[in-house]
Amino acid sequence: MTGYTIALFLHIVGALGMFVALALESVAWAGLRRSAAVQEARGWLGLLGLVRRVGPASLGLILVAGLYMTATVVGWTAWILVALAAFVV
Repeated sequence: MTGYTIALFLHIVGALGMFVALALESVAWAGLRRSAAVQEARGWLGLLGLVRRVGPASLGLILVAGLYMTATVVGWTAWILVALAAFVV
């Protein structure tokens, strides 16, 4: 395997992790809205704590792997610049 294929794999894993984090956040907020007792709410807040770890790790993986692929193979094409601008916003 080359460095590019490893970076591509990590880039895709980061994107999947981001979708998992967004799904967990959506489920946690819906459960938090439905909770009637403090104990129920604490359980859903614990799930949000997991999102705080998975989300930034996934974003970092997407960014690092994407920058590696850009620097080594793909080059700084226009769509990469737009994607980086959207990433910042």
